[in-house]
Amino acid sequence: MSIKFRRDGAVFPTEVKDGKLRIFIGSQFREIPLKFLKDDFPYDVTAYQQCNIMCYLENDSKIIVMRYNGTVTIYTKDRVVIGFTKFNPKDLYTQTNHIPVGVCAYNSGRKVETLYYCTLYRFKDEHDEYALEDLGSLEPYIFKVSENPKYAMDVSAGDRTNPRHRLIDNMYYAGNDEGYPIIGSLVKATKVIPV
Repeated sequence: MSIKFRRDGAVFPTEVKDGKLRIFIGSQFREIPLKFLKDDFPYDVTAYQQCNIMCYLENDSKIIVMRYNGTVTIYTKDRVVIGFTKFNPKDLYTQTNHIPVGVCAYNSGRKVETLYYCTLYRFKDEHDEYALEDLGSLEPYIFKVSENPKYAMDVSAGDRTNPRHRLIDNMYYAGNDEGYPIIGSLVKATKVIPV
């Protein structure tokens, strides 16, 4: 189960308890009550590339697909449609802030292959734990500002093209030339839905 804050973005872990969708950014989570969530769904990070799916929930008996246009389809585990409903997608954004930052450069050695704009996410009342999302990966990178003061200063300077981000051996690096590491970790998908 997971959610994407944007159609071409990374997947963030979710779970459902007592009719509330829990969205996780690192060790923090926020709950959003949704009337159609009657069953619990376990914590999971399901990766999917379908651009019209905002949130995918699956347990032992049901699959719920929530889309960016606010429509919801409820399926049996065998993918038989058993219901439709709606929700307000804006409700899922109420607890988060997003900050556009720099570009992400995927490197093979020192060669820049592709540049992507990146986004930082955090919960509105959380100021230390962030998720770095770039368009080239379904896996967000979780880090703490307290462990990355230089990166925090560079981001707060507001320069959209510096620091650049490079992903090398599952660690992001920021800055020009060799750069410096951003201490954190990727949120690895536990399941992948084929296209």
